[in-house]
Amino acid sequence: MGNDGKQLRQKTTDNAYTRGRGPQIDGETGNYYKTNIEGVVFSVKIYSSAGGGYFGGGGDLDRNGWSTLVNPSDTIWDGKTWKARITIWQDSYDFVNSNGNHNNYTTITPATTFSLGEMSLGDSSDSNNKPWTFMVTPTTFQVPIVTSTCQTAQLDKGNNIDLGEYMMSDFNVSPRTTNFRVQILGCDNVWAVDVKLQANKTTGSQNELLGNTLTGGAEGVGVQLYAYNSTPLPPNGLAFTRLSTATSPGSEFGMMDFSAQLVKDGKPMKAGEFKAVATINLSYY
Repeated sequence: MGNDGKQLRQKTTDNAYTRGRGPQIDGETGNYYKTNIEGVVFSVKIYSSAGGGYFGGGGDLDRNGWSTLVNPSDTIWDGKTWKARITIWQDSYDFVNSNGNHNNYTTITPATTFSLGEMSLGDSSDSNNKPWTFMVTPTTFQVPIVTSTCQTAQLDKGNNIDLGEYMMSDFNVSPRTTNFRVQILGCDNVWAVDVKLQANKTTGSQNELLGNTLTGGAEGVGVQLYAYNSTPLPPNGLAFTRLSTATSPGSEFGMMDFSAQLVKDGKPMKAGEFKAVATINLSYY
């Protein structure tokens, strides 16, 4: 502490890793800083038994970017031990829009090495009151994340889905739809599931249909799969994501609805047996 004033002051020096400023758990105001997971942020309070404040706290900034956190009338800081309190926050909007912890990080850490800012006791512009600069690195804190796990995934119709029998004339009217469901059971800390369809045999102008794997079987048709929101689910294409708010141990992710249609693929048609094979891959986090 210097000899020019008793006030505790702060200054934010690097805005590149801040995610705004807002209320804290004790009613004060402070900055939110980025972690390695989009939508998860942290705030930092420097304090002692006599008081303290947050980076980004205080009132109006002076022309040099400093704000006053505490301005005591006497010397309350003498002999005090100072600590840092880190609070982790989840910004639900950013977390959802970034698809959660899709990189399966096992710990929450600062996004990189950066400066939280500076703090000083007394007039920070006085030569005897040198401010302290506070830095964080990815090893400053490492908060463990419970690993995302699920016990089982099952289809309500078993491994084989019967699309029924067709006449050639059936393909001249609206497609017949067969619905089925997939349920994931016994989940722990699972917030989202990426669903992707994989198949070796495809057909259609853009390989968007499951093709017939039988030699000498039916031709000119393929299976179109749809996700729960009626979105086409092409083989070997991009995954779609299903979100859930039930993340407690043993949770059921809920039924995911799918549907299948046997449709024309644009090639000459031939009657015969038809069998398509596909794998639904579920990646959860």
